[in-house]
Amino acid sequence: MSKKQFKVAKLIVSLSIVLSPILMYSTAVEAVTPFKTVQTTENTTNENFKVNTLTVKYKTTLTTSELTKMHAKVIKNIPTLQYAILAFQSNKAMKKASVQLAKNKKIISISASPLYKTTATNDPKAKKQYMHDLLQTDEAQKLAGKNKVKVAVIDEGIDANHPDLLGIVSKTKNSSNPLQPVSVGSHGTHVAGIIAAKKGNGIGGYGINPQAEILGYDVFDGSDLAFEYIISTAIIKATDDGAKIINMSLGSSQPSDLMKDAVQYALDKNVVIVAAAGNSGSDSKEYPAGYEGVISVGSVDDKKVLSTFSSYNASMDIVAPGGDIYSSSYDAKRGSTFETMSGTSMASPAVAGAISLLIAKNPTLTTDEIRYIMTKTATDLGDKGVDLNYANGLINPVAMLKYDTKKIPKFIKKSWSDKMVKQEATIVKANKQLTGKLSQPFEQKWVKIPVTKGQPIQVELQGSARSDLKLSLKWFSTDEDTTISTTVKRQKVGQLEAKFIRSPINGELAIGINDINSYYSTDPYSLIIKSEDLMADESSRDEPIPLTNLDEGIVNQYFQDFDDQKDEDVVTFTAQSDKFTEVTLSAIPNSQTTIAVYEVRPDQNLEEEDLYSNEIIPQLASKRNEPLQASFETKKNHHYYIVTSNENIFTFESIFEEMPTTEPSEASLTPYSLVFKQRDPIADEDRLMKSPETDELQLRNDSDEDSDLTVDSLALVETYGQPFSLTKPTHGYLSDIHDLDGYYFTTDSTSEIWMFDISANKHAIPSILLYEVNNRLNIDGSERVDYDLVTDNYSNDLVMDGTMIPIATKPNKTYLMTVSSMDSAIGFDGYTISPRSIMKNTEDLYEDNNDFDTAAPLPSSGSLIANTASFNDIDHYYYTAPKTGIVSINYALKKLSKTADKKIPTLLQNQYLSIMVLIKDTNKNKKVEPYEEDSSILLMDVKNDLSLASSLEVKKGERYFISVIPLLFENFSFSVMPYELKMVSATMSDEDQGNKVTKNQPSKPIKLLRKSTRIYEKTAYMNTGLANGDVDWFTYQSQKPGKSTVTLTIPQDLDGVLEVYKDGKRLAKSDYYGKGDAEIIILTMRKGQYDFKVTERQQQASTNHYKLTIKR
Repeated sequence: MSKKQFKVAKLIVSLSIVLSPILMYSTAVEAVTPFKTVQTTENTTNENFKVNTLTVKYKTTLTTSELTKMHAKVIKNIPTLQYAILAFQSNKAMKKASVQLAKNKKIISISASPLYKTTATNDPKAKKQYMHDLLQTDEAQKLAGKNKVKVAVIDEGIDANHPDLLGIVSKTKNSSNPLQPVSVGSHGTHVAGIIAAKKGNGIGGYGINPQAEILGYDVFDGSDLAFEYIISTAIIKATDDGAKIINMSLGSSQPSDLMKDAVQYALDKNVVIVAAAGNSGSDSKEYPAGYEGVISVGSVDDKKVLSTFSSYNASMDIVAPGGDIYSSSYDAKRGSTFETMSGTSMASPAVAGAISLLIAKNPTLTTDEIRYIMTKTATDLGDKGVDLNYANGLINPVAMLKYDTKKIPKFIKKSWSDKMVKQEATIVKANKQLTGKLSQPFEQKWVKIPVTKGQPIQVELQGSARSDLKLSLKWFSTDEDTTISTTVKRQKVGQLEAKFIRSPINGELAIGINDINSYYSTDPYSLIIKSEDLMADESSRDEPIPLTNLDEGIVNQYFQDFDDQKDEDVVTFTAQSDKFTEVTLSAIPNSQTTIAVYEVRPDQNLEEEDLYSNEIIPQLASKRNEPLQASFETKKNHHYYIVTSNENIFTFESIFEEMPTTEPSEASLTPYSLVFKQRDPIADEDRLMKSPETDELQLRNDSDEDSDLTVDSLALVETYGQPFSLTKPTHGYLSDIHDLDGYYFTTDSTSEIWMFDISANKHAIPSILLYEVNNRLNIDGSERVDYDLVTDNYSNDLVMDGTMIPIATKPNKTYLMTVSSMDSAIGFDGYTISPRSIMKNTEDLYEDNNDFDTAAPLPSSGSLIANTASFNDIDHYYYTAPKTGIVSINYALKKLSKTADKKIPTLLQNQYLSIMVLIKDTNKNKKVEPYEEDSSILLMDVKNDLSLASSLEVKKGERYFISVIPLLFENFSFSVMPYELKMVSATMSDEDQGNKVTKNQPSKPIKLLRKSTRIYEKTAYMNTGLANGDVDWFTYQSQKPGKSTVTLTIPQDLDGVLEVYKDGKRLAKSDYYGKGDAEIIILTMRKGQYDFKVTERQQQASTNHYKLTIKR
């Protein structure tokens, strides 16, 4: 890297620290969040959570003494739900305390404290609101009743003084900081407008239900982030304030027990909760939309096609318009305004508004009845029936309101009280497979068996691939009037749910089955209720089971329950020869399992308690109902001990997972087996390895070669590595945990985007790093070789399981790839890397312009389209001023072509923001001198749409370097999204030059030209260099009276103001809309002259024209 390039790179680093906002629970706007915070203090292991904070559910509150010992304090107590939020002095203190809390009998559960983000697109503007046509809103509003419905918006602060919301918002509360007023934001205001903006007031558009009453709860307080406990408190408060519907256009990929309980609090009080499904563009689940009982909303566009950004998954209930939605908004500089946003954030309030219409007509409906009507009347989209992409389909407000509530099935109205369950559950026999169907939404099925106290019982429930089933268990005592209840929902969609438990009473056990997403189909489920005595415990560390023949393995072993403590089973064997061995622990449906391997050398004389001191495979853990594998080298005559258990491992990291962290270990009535496979060791193909002591790259010293071959350089890979094919899969093996496989490949003359697919045992996917080889000059002119890390298979935020690597390669470049063990795991069957080409010729026309020495001349037009589709693509251009004056500089991202959009996976359509640096080439030698670089101009005023706009005063012949520096995120080093750069002269003559205005009457106005019988128009520019900004006057001679629409259409970089005058008196003014949004005035004209004044709100100029139009 040259000194100049280094200074630019250093600038990028400093900017990323200054500009980065945190990603947390956030709004679900389909907007780009380009940075993640650079923390200067200790971090938790996951940036989706609040630093040094834990959420605990308690039976009994912790004492002051207990808190002091843990260096903790309570920052929020929610006694209604028995939760406390604990803040710790440091990350270290939190980790230590989390283990202590897990052992404390006062504590029910522990979890990290998730952070949330928003999920975000009259009535002159009603035509811009396609959602009304799609949903037939006008007809639905006519069918609605007159009952006022309170809709709570838990979001940013709402602009209650917005002209489209004035009188609609009856309450606003800062839930984060109750002493202060709300921090008004665009997102919350936009959401509120979609639900209930005024209709017929001559401004903007209108909402789905303009008669609704909005209760606003600000949980962000001006931040990009919101905390689980603040949102949960707002849910409880909204419920207590009488809200019938709660809309939450926010989400996090991480669940929260606290929020789940707050949601249940609202549902129990018959409050409908609607939430955005998320903007991942994948099947990942977000919360609170993913909680049972919450209506999860995906997004479609104006063609009823699923939006590219919309999440889709089994928990989604319905879709609604969410792409390019026009609604009320707020801007810190201009105040109340309007704008277009996209996201499931916009789809969610459309559903909330539609449901408010239904409640206005039928105020006594229950939440289940409302959800039933909504799903039953939805317009089917995608595959016939319920599907993963569109769920039940597009919400249909008209059909909802026309639905005959008398036709709601009886099972929907059932409360399933304990009495009803006991009476109506079907008696069945244990140890037999039962089948059934949930063929209606919200349907439940109940069966029961007789039980005795202490009786071992295991329940296993398997549904279809699409169903997400839950088990409900209720014990009814015959000895006393006692009912004990619990639920089991620990697995993901389509996975088997299972639970082992000893009956706490004599009596009956009732087992209920329902789908948490109310999914229904003709696909059957199967239920098995096992009941038998557990086998005696066969082994322990003190008494391991000896194995003499690995081919036979171990079968029919059981994990026991020892007062909820783990059961460890141990087998031991002595290796007969050097082998590579894999052991597989079979799946247990209801329990996690673990496995660890210990080695004892023949020359070790150890006491029994030391046999487990040499751990060669650290304890690995499986998820429920998943097999677990461990692979390791076995040496002749060495002794090995394999320890398996049913331990439900608690680690600090587990507080970030979707499972109870303090749940005890479970026994199982399902036996397990250990199966062994062995093969001969495979010689290391390239002799490359990582030093066990330093982790540096070195050669194995397997021969008599000099040990000085050890070097800390990737040059070894280039010398000793193997060629890697870009046309076929490559299969390889890691010979041991220190082995490193090196590969190299050279690209052809085209730039290309690839996806490398990695397949291996899921517990042993290797770590893969790719490097680009670059020959560069040192400051003294000497040559050197740099190995620039391009990407790897674990740092990409969107592909976190290590199975894919996206990479953009340059023409005629050499790349190196290293493959090594991840977490000491080695796959028995090796690994396979399969390259597939995504797109060729991806570099733009101006490459290679990644250095000042190769800067591309800016075209004479001053405009170009390029991209950043290669590794560390910083584009440099060279500009020569064609004339003296002011030059406008505009940068904006463009959309992909339709062909490219279909070809390139959404994963790789990575939006980003850029900054620009301008350096004047004062001596015109096409080189950047140090003194020139020191006076560089930085352009970084990035707009919401990721565009940049600025200007520069130049003299003819002056020359500048222009650097476009992409600030990529999501750990990608490239993006296929194109950008447009424009540098054009802004020095133009004023269209109404010489015009004098006296008492609002212009002397030389611009005449509107007739375009058709009813349309008159004229284009002009907001020119620069005028005191107080450019003011343009237009005139029109009305020949007859009649209604007229006057429209000021403006470019994206201007915020226009339109005024209408007659005889010097102002008749109307429009300044409601923001940048790029047309101002519209509707008025009745008489005969005579009308004058129109056009200004820019901030006195800005532009090289893009605007247009004034009159339609009669």
